[in-house]
Amino acid sequence: MTLESDSVDGLQVNYCQICKQEYPLGSSFCPKDGGALSSTLSYKPASFMLEGRYEIVEEIGRGGMGVIYKAYDHKAPASESESGFETVAIKVLVKETAEDSVMRKRFMNEARAASSLSHPNIVKVKDYAVSQDGLPFMVMQYLEGTPLDELLESPDCMLSVLILCLIDICGALEHAHRRHIVHRDIKPGNVMVLTKPVDQSGRNFSAVLVDFGIAKIFTRPGQISLRLTQTGEVFGSPLYMSPEQCMGQKIDHRSDIYSMGCMLFECVAGRPPFEGESYIKVVFSHINDQPEFKPANAIEGRLYEIALKALAKEPDERYQSMLEMKDDLQNCYDSLEFYSAEQDRYIQEPQALADDAERVRESHQKRMLDLLARAESGDTQAKMELVYFYSQEWSQSFHPEEAFRWCESAAKDGNIEARLDMGSYYENGFGVEASDAMAFYWYSSAALDGNAFAEFLVGSRYLEGRGTDKNLDSARHWLNRACEHDDVDAQYYLGYKLLHGEDFEPDCQAGLYWLNRSAELGNVDAQIALGYFYLTGAKTMPYEPNPQLAIYWMECAAEQGSKEARTSLGGWLADGRAGTVDEERAVALIKECASEGYPAALTWLGTFYLKGFHKIKKDLQKALKHLKEAAELDNADAMFFLANSYYDGTFGEEDHEAAFYWYKKGAELNDPDCCYALACMYRDGHWGKAERIHKMVAAVC
Repeated sequence: MTLESDSVDGLQVNYCQICKQEYPLGSSFCPKDGGALSSTLSYKPASFMLEGRYEIVEEIGRGGMGVIYKAYDHKAPASESESGFETVAIKVLVKETAEDSVMRKRFMNEARAASSLSHPNIVKVKDYAVSQDGLPFMVMQYLEGTPLDELLESPDCMLSVLILCLIDICGALEHAHRRHIVHRDIKPGNVMVLTKPVDQSGRNFSAVLVDFGIAKIFTRPGQISLRLTQTGEVFGSPLYMSPEQCMGQKIDHRSDIYSMGCMLFECVAGRPPFEGESYIKVVFSHINDQPEFKPANAIEGRLYEIALKALAKEPDERYQSMLEMKDDLQNCYDSLEFYSAEQDRYIQEPQALADDAERVRESHQKRMLDLLARAESGDTQAKMELVYFYSQEWSQSFHPEEAFRWCESAAKDGNIEARLDMGSYYENGFGVEASDAMAFYWYSSAALDGNAFAEFLVGSRYLEGRGTDKNLDSARHWLNRACEHDDVDAQYYLGYKLLHGEDFEPDCQAGLYWLNRSAELGNVDAQIALGYFYLTGAKTMPYEPNPQLAIYWMECAAEQGSKEARTSLGGWLADGRAGTVDEERAVALIKECASEGYPAALTWLGTFYLKGFHKIKKDLQKALKHLKEAAELDNADAMFFLANSYYDGTFGEEDHEAAFYWYKKGAELNDPDCCYALACMYRDGHWGKAERIHKMVAAVC
């Protein structure tokens, strides 16, 4: 990006969020008030042209991550504009991003995803790039409105208006989530409320969600999300962050649902669910505390219930989709028509149904009729909403055959999301007879239009011969395309197979390249695979061990919450396999994962108690408890240790019957140690007939 009359270095300054003053680079604290300074961009617009296309008009916002400018797009004429050109908003990100290759990749990946979204309640990303000077920027739809956080501060703002704004955002997020895009930074400041002409429902405003993916861009792989800038800004706002995001664990769309619960709580209670004197206290509350609020009336009580469900600590206990939450909010909003807050009761007018549940049912039917009318008239978005409602078991309208019918109609309209769903429906026999060939047809249709996930599915099906003839060349072609389009699952899948020579000829260089790309973009499986590889190499191609890289990638995966990574890391630190021994951290990691019921960690902890090392006192009762727990969760290592201990009398008298039982269970899982031990028991006549030795030895071989 070239700024006429100025250089990039001249734009980089430090900025105080307290006094709003700018200072040269190199200083850390504001000399005026002592506030911490953050790196940002600054120049005084005077018809500067960015990239020879965007005319900068004025600065309209700034923060620790960059500056937003109002600009005119000289390649987009607009007769209704005073300038004669379309007005846009341009977000220029700080140099921290430019100097980090991982962040640059993240920026391009997330900007590409955001630009693929097309929804009336999501700001449109029109263009994105990293300039020759190294500064990433996004060109977005210009919005003139009021941020929701300002609306919340207004004493005149009606609860009904806030509910409608949240309903809009629920729809926006569902659109993104169905495309596997998570926002990660849901907060009132990222919602703009815009005025518009009055529509059929009488509304003259709508809410629009902005800033998709920015939080992820600024979080390195394996780095805990709670990372403060010099100003104390957090990538992912602490007042609205889910517990799993606070702990730096892997997140999915349900993290956004938690954040929506925080916003709903604030709309009802007038404050966020958790507040504190420091970020750490707020984070601690998200992880451990329950929000408290006393509703003043029945409507507030119902909204509070919706918020609490969204705010469940465990993702599995929350709403599982934004449309599920949207449906409850819509039902609550519809009830306002029949409710008097002053009397705290529903008003029973002649046209109103006496029973609230009946009103909700009637409201739902009314919305479904409206959707049907729009869908019948050819509205593809309405068809996709019908697909969603008909396909959800919680919905009053659950009907797999109707879901399939409308999905097929939307797919024939060219909707890529619908084509992917059609592939899934045929694959799983949902609403239609299962057919691998038809699943392959629809996945191919989406892949031909450049959908990375569909390209991955097509490649994997060529590899497996599902729905089409097995073809390794075609498989490699489509998997490569998906990898080049930064589908992290495809990168892991292909990288692992090339590295270990599975299905394809071994190719260590290409395998490591794709695994590294996937790992850098945050894929936990790729990070774990690299950790193991740099410690032990690959079966088909031994590699010079690199304990430092092994630890680095396993740490990355561990910080994202992977139990496998944390347990493996604990084991490595316990026995020094990665060149480092740290007994205290090893025990802490193993105990942490064991408390979460992870079988491998339970096995490690059981052996610690069994042998009495790594700062754990020998305790046979605890050893037996943990090993049994892991064995009952089908951990073959635990079965082997347990059987050995029974066999040699570690827990008291020798118990060959119990040893045989656990050796046999492990052998059934094809564990070679258990197979061999079981064969020896047969050989030595400790159990069963000697002629069965040969069968067990064959299993070992």
